[in-house]
Amino acid sequence: MTRYVNAALLLLAAFLAVVYLTPDPAPFSIHNTGPQGASKVAELCKIASVDNASVIIVAPGATPPPPRPGTVIILLGPTNETLRALEVDAHVKEGEVTDQALNALNPHYPLAFAGNYAIALYKPSPLVPGQAATPVAKTSEFSTWRGAQGSYTVAIRQRIGGGEVVAVSSPYVFTNAMLDMAQNAQWLKSLCGEAPTAYLGGVVDARAALWRAVRSAPEAIVLIPLVALLISIWPRET
Repeated sequence: MTRYVNAALLLLAAFLAVVYLTPDPAPFSIHNTGPQGASKVAELCKIASVDNASVIIVAPGATPPPPRPGTVIILLGPTNETLRALEVDAHVKEGEVTDQALNALNPHYPLAFAGNYAIALYKPSPLVPGQAATPVAKTSEFSTWRGAQGSYTVAIRQRIGGGEVVAVSSPYVFTNAMLDMAQNAQWLKSLCGEAPTAYLGGVVDARAALWRAVRSAPEAIVLIPLVALLISIWPRET
């Protein structure tokens, strides 16, 4: 019986070790090195804690902090509820903007133009600014939304609370895959510059929850084999 218990404990420790050594599987996580992860953000920006950051990137799976003086908050794929909560004078319309003529891969990856940068977006929606918000990036005149052709705003910025909020309608713009397209990496670098930057996000499913639990308690990987060893050498009654 002891052999089976030891074998089970060792297998459990091996499983946890594998989980610990694999990248975070959560989409939009800065620890995820896959196409939907955001590990490349850490290569382009100087990552810091929220309290010490001048730039805060908020991806899906995270709640944005309130704007504070001197801080830029970048919202990726925000909902209208999030925009209202931060008092951003803009709203997202339902539906996808596509572009048959100017795109990075296919019509679902339309190009938008932010100053001198051409950025690729995946399935963006129109982001309609009010009087207090300023358009930052627009698609080309060839793009369409619900059959209507024209240029659509997909990113805005607004001064709020002594700081600034930038909102981009597509949450994928700074994922690892998208940072290799068009001038997304250059645009991100222009936004974060040399400023300390916090990154919040990561859609946590069951796999991601397990990864984070193991990462938060790595000592279990060592303790479990020790328990197996103790069981194997513990004197037993004959």
